[in-house]
Amino acid sequence: MSKVNEFLKKYQMDASNINIDDALNKFTLEINKGLARFNTIDECSIPMIPTFLNPNIDLKKGEKVIVVDAGGTNLRVGIAKYDGKDFEVTDCTEDKMPAVDREYSANEFFDYIAIRCIPYLDQATNIGFCFSYQVAMDASLDGKLVAWAKEIKAIEVVGKYVGKSLLDAIKKYSPVERKIVVLNDTTAVLLGGKMLDYDHEFKKYVGAIYGTGFNCCYIEDSKNIKKFDNLSGDMIINTETGNFNGFTRGLFDDELTNESALKNEALTEKMSSGRYLASLIYKATLKAVEDGLLSKDTKLPDYKGFKLSFVSMYLAGLHNDLDECFASSDDIETFKEISYALINRASKIVATTIGAFAIKSGVDKIGIILEGSTFYKLPTFKESFNDYLKEILDKYHIYYRLIDGRGRNLIGAAVAAMCKVS
Repeated sequence: MSKVNEFLKKYQMDASNINIDDALNKFTLEINKGLARFNTIDECSIPMIPTFLNPNIDLKKGEKVIVVDAGGTNLRVGIAKYDGKDFEVTDCTEDKMPAVDREYSANEFFDYIAIRCIPYLDQATNIGFCFSYQVAMDASLDGKLVAWAKEIKAIEVVGKYVGKSLLDAIKKYSPVERKIVVLNDTTAVLLGGKMLDYDHEFKKYVGAIYGTGFNCCYIEDSKNIKKFDNLSGDMIINTETGNFNGFTRGLFDDELTNESALKNEALTEKMSSGRYLASLIYKATLKAVEDGLLSKDTKLPDYKGFKLSFVSMYLAGLHNDLDECFASSDDIETFKEISYALINRASKIVATTIGAFAIKSGVDKIGIILEGSTFYKLPTFKESFNDYLKEILDKYHIYYRLIDGRGRNLIGAAVAAMCKVS
């Protein structure tokens, strides 16, 4: 065992500290609890939110729909047309999300989006609204905003149906009756990525976004969703995976969580996602200096400026800005070994999480649809993730294929716009 592995193992931060079988057992318990009843986070760490969307949607060749993607930073609007095989999105515009710079009223917020829809209102009636915030969905395929994230300032919108509110704003510019379907970004990735399975190789899919944050959705048999009555067929479940609390945590995980305003939430996300991984590397490096694994002359950049994109590019050899922080080439190699070890641990966490939902899907072949710049750009992550996922699913005799979900949000929104609303 290398000195770095001994160091990380001492503080329970080594990948070997993640017991896959133990985590899968805990996942099974949490999944079943989440499907059975409404829970607080103290009762069940993954809420298992029904989307009321059946993934098997009849699509009509030549039909056009309006697509809206309200993300963490940008608002995109366009028109999508189904060509019999896939959707083509055209005339897509991109603006900043409203309510980032100042507080917006609910009317201001939805009017901002409605105005961006005006150029498309005479081309299509139905709207697919990918809304990347926590929404409580119901059978109307609309949902009430539960809470904002990502620094959006529009408190009046909380508690309102976001689809209906947008339609009401659009009616000021076009009186035509319209249908709108609301879905979150992970669900949109699943629906959009599913379109790439041209040969219909798979009956079930897991959709996941591993970027700044981490979340999964999968397809569940509605008879297993006990917290709602009279459901039938398949349904996509938004799991809010990042809240899972079943992984064994290490010293730096606890330090990071204790710095957070929400100490008992997003525990898995804080152990693995792009937003937090650089902080774990930073904390490990400081402790390595304290323990004498790195030279006392090590001088890291400011903590807040130590972003994962910066570390990722350094590890990929795209800049050498961190070299000057270390006293020797041996220190540089030790820092890189610490970084790669924590990336490896994160990939094991993500693979175990996605593996749990693949197993729960109950099929022997599954498509894994993945979106997120961290997944595709972080050195060594994708390769070690694949190794862990194969190890997990081989034990259950499940064949899988990774499907590239990059850029499929708007396509997924288009698919959803064509489903029937009860």
